[in-house]
Amino acid sequence: MIWAILGSMEMMLEISAHLSTIELEEYTIKTYQRLERLTREDGVYTVLNVRFEPASSGFPDGDYCFSDGSTYHFLRIERGTIIVDKVTGDLFEIVYWVLAANVQYMSFLYEQRHRIQGQDNRIQMFSQRLRYYSELGEDFLEKGEDEIREILKIAPYQDLH
Repeated sequence: MIWAILGSMEMMLEISAHLSTIELEEYTIKTYQRLERLTREDGVYTVLNVRFEPASSGFPDGDYCFSDGSTYHFLRIERGTIIVDKVTGDLFEIVYWVLAANVQYMSFLYEQRHRIQGQDNRIQMFSQRLRYYSELGEDFLEKGEDEIREILKIAPYQDLH
């Protein structure tokens, strides 16, 4: 049984069982809709491009997300081969995985259209990514900050002058 509790800018779910694939799709789309106004204003909105259905090798290329009743699955298929296969029991984590590609792509588009010559393009792209994640909620923002921090440990910003 699911009870939705709407809070200030945050939607929390109290869940006694895992969501079905249909419920997961509805929840993910509702979460993604929080970005629509801002990303449309920025001129970078893209439709969420994921299929909410089970998949396996040989399926058409793309991202797939589904529930098997006890865990959530995220697959990415390219050339008929599964290249990403993630499984979690955590609702936040699966929604993050599904939305991350779109958030990253829209951040990339924004940076391309507002490029600052001589500046590492990741500065603006990462800043925009965090702006979009903040629209989704504090958990998304924190996870995005952690990911960017790890990227910058390996590949720090570079001055392009």
